Amino acid sequence: MSIATGLFSCKKNKDAAPSTLTVDTFAGSGIGGDADGSGPVAQFSAPIAMTADAQGNIFVASGSAIKKITPAGQVSTFAGIYNIAGFTDGTGVQARFSNPLGMSTDPQGNVYVADYGNQRIRKISPAGLVTTIAGNGTIGSNNGNGSAAQFNYPYDIAYDGTTGCLFVADYQNNRIRKIDAAGNVSTYAGSAPGFADGTVSSALFFGPMGVAADKQGNVFVSDRYNHRVRKITNTGTVSTVAGSSNVGLTNGPLATALFSGSINELEVDNDGNIYLADRDNYCVRKISSTEVTTYAGSGIAGYVEGAPGTAQFNGVFGLALYGNTVYVADLNNHRVRRISYK
Repeated sequence: MSIATGLFSCKKNKDAAPSTLTVDTFAGSGIGGDADGSGPVAQFSAPIAMTADAQGNIFVASGSAIKKITPAGQVSTFAGIYNIAGFTDGTGVQARFSNPLGMSTDPQGNVYVADYGNQRIRKISPAGLVTTIAGNGTIGSNNGNGSAAQFNYPYDIAYDGTTGCLFVADYQNNRIRKIDAAGNVSTYAGSAPGFADGTVSSALFFGPMGVAADKQGNVFVSDRYNHRVRKITNTGTVSTVAGSSNVGLTNGPLATALFSGSINELEVDNDGNIYLADRDNYCVRKISSTEVTTYAGSGIAGYVEGAPGTAQFNGVFGLALYGNTVYVADLNNHRVRRISYK
């Protein structure tokens, strides 16, 4: 995932009416399937990855398809077909993906996809043309240009607006990989499964799932089996932002906060706050500079709209930020939810 598009702030002028943070459904009927249409008419098949572009369009991975939701809630198929997995470059529904799990966008409106099952990184132009920018479909860890590079189940991807590079959470390689504008793939941090902070050459990760970049070029990682959120500074130092070796649902100071055993995608807003999909805790967590809080979700699996503290999700997986709204891929509810000020 990438840095949030637009400002993330709930500030109002002194004459504005008070606003309340609310959870509701943006699109999806709750019935698993595939149907384009407006808002509740649309159907998704276990929506997973998400991202937003500069115009407020939301892109969602549903099955083996990439769906597009306009700001008005109109859902259409952008690329691929939800129930046909494969590998094909091409335009729109001619293209094929295999379990796409992570997405990001650049300022030109290109969508980048971590195509998990194909061991490749794909690019979708604003016109829907799908091309492969890195990976050859063979599992491995080779660095190199374009198809010379190898991945081992790339889970998520983030576009870094400061350098124009892409960062990939290379899940089973336990590495963060970097792709420059020329398509050269290198290892940015990590080497073997484990836990160690330090320089990028000595740091260790264990199952990195989510990746995001802030506007200073720092990279944030949801480190699944270490149950932590990590930070890689733009000067090459890895540190722990929040979490510990223990699993749970504990808010509070960064060092004592606990996350579930499956922390998925994350996003960073323009103020440096991190929003994390805490899947097995059925909630969205917020990490500020001093503490971890539950942004939305009661910790109980279900489907409930309304106040963030009583709202229920069932399989929080992907996140996208646009303006002051957090969009959530609610996997088992087959919906795209939103957390916004009303």
